[in-house]
Amino acid sequence: MPQFLSIISFLKKVFFPQGRKNKVRLNASGKLIFLSILIGIIGGLGAALFYSGLSWTENLVLNNIAGFREGHGQSDLGGKIPLYFFFLVPALGGLIAGFITYTWAPETAGQGTDSMIASFHRTKGQIRTRVPFLKALTSIITIGSGGSAGYEGPTAQIGSGLGSIVAQLFKVPEKMSKLLLLAGTAAGLGAIFRAPLGGALSAVEMIYKEDFESDGFLPCILASVVAFAIFSLIHPDAGAIFSIPAIPRPGMVELVFFAGLGIACAPLSRLFVAIFFTMARKFGRLNIPRPLKPALGGLGVGLLSFLCPQIVGGGWWALEDAMNGHFTWTILVSILLFKMLATSLTVGSGGSGGLFGPSLFIGGFIGAAYGFGMELLFPQYISHPQAYVLVGMGAFFAGVAKAPIASMLMVCEVTGHYNLLAPLMISSVLHVFLSQNWGIYKNQKLNKFESPVHRDEMNTDILESVTVQSILPRGQKPVSIQVNQTLGEIAYLLQETSHDVFPVLSEDNKLIGLVGLNDLRKCILQKEAANLVIVEDLMSPTHALTLDMDLHEAALSFLRSGHAELPVQDDQGNLVGLLRLRALAHTYDQLTGSFKKKI
Repeated sequence: MPQFLSIISFLKKVFFPQGRKNKVRLNASGKLIFLSILIGIIGGLGAALFYSGLSWTENLVLNNIAGFREGHGQSDLGGKIPLYFFFLVPALGGLIAGFITYTWAPETAGQGTDSMIASFHRTKGQIRTRVPFLKALTSIITIGSGGSAGYEGPTAQIGSGLGSIVAQLFKVPEKMSKLLLLAGTAAGLGAIFRAPLGGALSAVEMIYKEDFESDGFLPCILASVVAFAIFSLIHPDAGAIFSIPAIPRPGMVELVFFAGLGIACAPLSRLFVAIFFTMARKFGRLNIPRPLKPALGGLGVGLLSFLCPQIVGGGWWALEDAMNGHFTWTILVSILLFKMLATSLTVGSGGSGGLFGPSLFIGGFIGAAYGFGMELLFPQYISHPQAYVLVGMGAFFAGVAKAPIASMLMVCEVTGHYNLLAPLMISSVLHVFLSQNWGIYKNQKLNKFESPVHRDEMNTDILESVTVQSILPRGQKPVSIQVNQTLGEIAYLLQETSHDVFPVLSEDNKLIGLVGLNDLRKCILQKEAANLVIVEDLMSPTHALTLDMDLHEAALSFLRSGHAELPVQDDQGNLVGLLRLRALAHTYDQLTGSFKKKI
């Protein structure tokens, strides 16, 4: 950690110089590109370390359990954990992770992606420095000990946390800080899933239900590609997550069946979301020490593993078995239901993990049950039932995460095949359309209009589109007074004018100040002072408006002056008129369509 901060400090001095001696200078766009690449490097290293730690832990625990996975039970430890002891392993992992989480970083509890989304919308893109490191540790313990959670949540929060650290060290503006938060997320996802384009699009799409964070495309793509390259250099043998043969592009008639898969995902996604949030509420209300809650959730997962061992951990090996037709239809349905419950127990109890991986798992088993079922009913139309597994993965996640484009590309990159892009599009769009009222990320905003990040941009003041010149009364010569006149000399103005202020002119007829009507009236009524006091004694600053000033700025001038009427001058400083605050308000009402004539 000290070495990391030293490197960042050196780069900051070189590329973000405070003095004039340094030659390297970057504008805002250059800084964003430079920092995105830097975050890609750091995010790739972080994802590689997380992957190594998780692989080592899974090999130490899960692959050392007798009979847990056929063909995967060998271990160099000289012995195996009896299967009937396994139900205690996720509970122990949950207890350790829960103690670390609630002692040092409670924000690492639960799914990391939703925490990242909350940081983007609510905390100015800032995440505490300790969060990415503790999130990595607790997620390795939770998933490696058998917890049913995904890699994406941890890597999203790890990457976004690293991006936030870089943003804070370089002291960038708030808007750039939020973009770097997304760049860190993209770096983590692109690296861990070996899907640089899908990772970048996921980061900008998951923030909203019906929108993109379009400003984040460039930094996210840069960070994701760089992180993917770094990860591949460190783990050259880590190819696509699935090793599957190429599946031919389906025919036109079969697209109807893929549309049916998208429709079938809707009720099951509603069930998953309902189970997850119900479980989260139950654990939230449970009156026990918080570190014990993930342990209790882990105990539940351990007990469920006796009935369905495929739910433990990431479960990618089980998904490959489903794709190869190793399960009957009844077992496929049972596994996906058990996975919903196990994931809800793990993450809903406060265990550290994500919902991306489990969503892909559940969607894949939905696709397997649907595809093999359709093959039995309509064998003449179903060419490759395995294709429905992959399409189900993308379609299900698209609906529960409201990220159809990212999910489609992510599945294509994860599997290494693009022949199923058209079926993925049809299924995903249908599921998103049918599941608009529910989703797994509660901190998502509908679109930019609802996000505090863009509130100032969306609430553009309509007064900025109108100038003072366009509403200034024409043909009215303003009544002005000279700076050296006595109050007695201008007493007649109290009877002959309706102005609230009087512009004060210098000897060469330039506007130099204002005198308010109320101040003038008070002094004139004191007859003994009327001929002793001159205008200059009562004069206040001009707060003058200009012809090309917009009404928003004019309104601020009225606010600062406290007057209900202000003088207007041209480019040469000559007085050309007086504008009333009432006229400005009248214009605003007309522009917003809410003006009503009052008698």
